[in-house]
Amino acid sequence: MSCPVKVKTCSQCLGDTEYYCQDCEDNLCWDCKHSHVANLDTKHHYVMLYREKMNFVQKRKCVKHENQFYDTFCKKCKIPKCFQCRKHRNHDKQDIIEAYRIKREEQRLEISQIRCEKLYNACALRASLKTDVRIDMHNCHRKFHLIFQGMELESRRLLNLFNDKEFQDDIWNLCKGRVTSKINEQIKIMKRNIAKITAYEHKHNLSSNRPVKFFRFIKKHQVSQIQNKLKTTKQCEYSVQENYDLKTVMSSLSKIKRSNRRKRHPKKENLLKMCSPVIQTYVTIDDIESCCHISFSMTDKFWISSGSDLILTDKTGKTLHYISNLHDVLSGVHTVNEKWELIYIADDFSIKKMSSDMEKNDKVLKLENSPWKALCLHYSQLTGNVLVAMKKNGSTLCKIVLYNTNWKHVNTLRQRESDSNLYKNPIFITENNNGDVAVSDSENSAVVVTDRRGAHRYTYTGHQTESGLDPRGICCDALSNILVCDMKTNTVQIIDEDGNYLSNLLGESRGISEPVSLSYDPHNHFVWVGSLDNNTVSVYRYLNRYPDWEDRTTPDEEELYFSGALQSGEEEREWTDFRHYEVFKADSVNFWQPL
Repeated sequence: MSCPVKVKTCSQCLGDTEYYCQDCEDNLCWDCKHSHVANLDTKHHYVMLYREKMNFVQKRKCVKHENQFYDTFCKKCKIPKCFQCRKHRNHDKQDIIEAYRIKREEQRLEISQIRCEKLYNACALRASLKTDVRIDMHNCHRKFHLIFQGMELESRRLLNLFNDKEFQDDIWNLCKGRVTSKINEQIKIMKRNIAKITAYEHKHNLSSNRPVKFFRFIKKHQVSQIQNKLKTTKQCEYSVQENYDLKTVMSSLSKIKRSNRRKRHPKKENLLKMCSPVIQTYVTIDDIESCCHISFSMTDKFWISSGSDLILTDKTGKTLHYISNLHDVLSGVHTVNEKWELIYIADDFSIKKMSSDMEKNDKVLKLENSPWKALCLHYSQLTGNVLVAMKKNGSTLCKIVLYNTNWKHVNTLRQRESDSNLYKNPIFITENNNGDVAVSDSENSAVVVTDRRGAHRYTYTGHQTESGLDPRGICCDALSNILVCDMKTNTVQIIDEDGNYLSNLLGESRGISEPVSLSYDPHNHFVWVGSLDNNTVSVYRYLNRYPDWEDRTTPDEEELYFSGALQSGEEEREWTDFRHYEVFKADSVNFWQPL
């Protein structure tokens, strides 16, 4: 102990070093590592176990030949072998260290997805199960009163048949405490699922320097599919005595409709929050003069247009592919589908599709001889359809046509005669997470939003009536907010899904001049802003994750949640999970049904 010893500590705290970030070269403890992979700025960093930094791989003796070590890997049998394993002598072999590193690289993406997304979403979902119930308990007393009124009206009619309250008391006793037990059961399921994911990661880490153990682990242990679907309990059977009118009772009960429960997902507002915009990087694009429209092709590549030129580039700004027959207009004339295939409007108004390997460029929709000309398009991540905004030659009539993956007509959101001025010149189009279609109309100087059936919802003309709006590029983020470039004020404005102005997200004070194009990166939650007067794309972040997964509630709400009761003035009522129900009317009587 007289020898000087230096213990490696975490770069962010005084904890013991267990992990190492290869990108930022920081030593991390267990807690700092989880914060590191959950942060949007560093979630794509390669975080490894600290012992992997030494590139040391422990050799293991063969099971069949104890005096030999595993030195090669059989590609056919997918198992390691030693020199004396004659069974595999005619099979293709590979060095075990190289095979071990290749297999770990294949597992790297899956482990990164578990660390950065699945584990974070699972913890947030578990916390939201309790949070949502507590919030509803404080705000749903008025809804309870309306529901109880409707139930009281129906119970009065049923009392003529039963003449006593025994039937109602039996039903109420069956429901007593059931919701609390269901919520607790869901939390237990979430804990078990998180434990499975953590155990998988722990086993993966333990096998980091043991190739044989690693190969056996990935062969026998697969990541279990986590199912959030609840197990429904068997419904209680009720019997009615012969002296009651069975048809009347069944007709009343049959009006209570039940729908299937949907799979639980964490709400975006529980995962993300708005923050002050922070510049991430600048990308200067070669071979173009302006950035008219941006479409992401992959996580590190994107298409950008300027006039009739369309190029594929990456974050270095170098041209990877070039197309010259683009429709020369300042609008959203290209998009990318889920297969990374480029879809764009050519100079003859036809729509073409280029494969992700740049080998095929086919014409999928011919509009050369059609009176309708395509102005802009957008690929829908929700439905897989392509939305194409068209305008009739020599007229102000416009329409939005939906095509499926095979380019068959699905639906037409045609403006009605009463909405003849709904669209005049749609130049950019996008779709929100709730299914709304948002269009930038340059002649109307407004953002026009319709629902998925084409019914007009609202028109946004700017938050300052004296300045107006000159809309250009438009996109939607993960919180269903709509971002639009305003050429009149040189800002990027953000509005919510109902058209209410929130803020000027970007402006000249943050280095933006003549913003004309927008693109949202859903993986990193970046917004890419292209300018009309230069060839530089600015990358900003204005959404960030919550720093932790802890449940943000007060001790009073905690006590109220576990008590399972709702205090309402004079009396105490046992509460039921009414947040999954809605009130509907039938024959002038209120009923409640599951959502």
